[in-house]
Amino acid sequence: MADLMINPQLSNTLTRTVIWKKWFKKLDPLDILRTEFSSKRFNSHIKKPDGFSYSLDDKIIAKNENSEAILRLVNMESGTLPFKKIISLYIGVGGQ
Repeated sequence: MADLMINPQLSNTLTRTVIWKKWFKKLDPLDILRTEFSSKRFNSHIKKPDGFSYSLDDKIIAKNENSEAILRLVNMESGTLPFKKIISLYIGVGGQ
């Protein structure tokens, strides 16, 4: 998606969280975001009119612990917002 910009603030925020420091400190979140947002998988999903949600467990996984990473896109239908889509990244470790 040509107009999608990778903001380094998300990467910086991730590297400062307790979860990232403990379980993912050897991963580069900016590199993960850049490669995912330019991937065929992402670009095939971004064209879907209803949004999407898919696993990033192939890129973000905690060693020796249950973990889950999900990338989600929601289309917004408000004419008052300065954007049409919201992308969220969920990362969880442990739990059942």
